[in-house]
Amino acid sequence: MGQLANDASTWDCRGVVETYLQAKDYWRPGLMERVCVPEAVLEFSLANADMAFPARVPGRDAITRTLVAEFGLRFKRCRTYCVCDQPPRPATGWELPWLVVMQEADGGDLRLGRGFYRWQFTGCADAVTRAHALHIHIERMDRLDDPDAGILAAIQAGLTYPWLSPALLERHLLAVAAAFPGQASLAEFAHPLRLPLETPT
Repeated sequence: MGQLANDASTWDCRGVVETYLQAKDYWRPGLMERVCVPEAVLEFSLANADMAFPARVPGRDAITRTLVAEFGLRFKRCRTYCVCDQPPRPATGWELPWLVVMQEADGGDLRLGRGFYRWQFTGCADAVTRAHALHIHIERMDRLDDPDAGILAAIQAGLTYPWLSPALLERHLLAVAAAFPGQASLAEFAHPLRLPLETPT
């Protein structure tokens, strides 16, 4: 019985993460009601200044505007991958490395980024798991010239969505880097950000 309860908890948390990715990547803001509680808080930490996000966003409505509505105006063909062999064991918090592959809506450049999520989950009155806090750390966000979106298509075609094993990421990104020798930085994304990390400040 205990094992079944643990598995159910894992799937509850996994469902929250998957629903969030569907909301963000497919521009479906209505799904965010199933992701976080109304009083949830979003925080960002950035390793560089190449992306502009507020440090703190309080409340589900504001989080939805930031992560879905406004994000969807800036980027298209977005896929965000959680890079791990399997989701963490049931817990109130998860840390997940991520990789994002997307195209700028204005200009068409490829954006390739990585970082980690720090999710904090809570059980709600309706017995449904939702997030009450989310920290997004952006360790790197490169801009690559990709006028015909050929690199973007090549990367996305070989990756499993939204859960991606580190072994597949390495194998596929190195193959894509070899196919596009003019984009040497592609190979630098073949490995996810290593965890655990110190809590960003």
